[in-house]
Amino acid sequence: MKLKQISIFLENSPGRLQETTRALGDAGINLRALTLSEAADYGVLRLLVSNVTKARQVMMEKQFPARIDDVVAVAIEDQAGSLAEVLKSLNDANLSVRYMYAF
Repeated sequence: MKLKQISIFLENSPGRLQETTRALGDAGINLRALTLSEAADYGVLRLLVSNVTKARQVMMEKQFPARIDDVVAVAIEDQAGSLAEVLKSLNDANLSVRYMYAF
């Protein structure tokens, strides 16, 4: 299934993640899944949300740089080896995985 995600670039400092999630919550935006990665000074918060367009608007108003990207969601069986089978299909199609949500 094709979905839209929002990627938010955050300064790596105390309270930034809470400030971001509070702003989204105050705007009535539900967080469905997230992944967070960091570098020395900045992190990237990637979210699947209930309203990606509104989420980007809220983030830009708060001066948090954000962009919207397409992602693919795949449901897998809850059994050993299921993820490996999905990844094999992607590999066979010469597709690379840059990051992954798990939920």
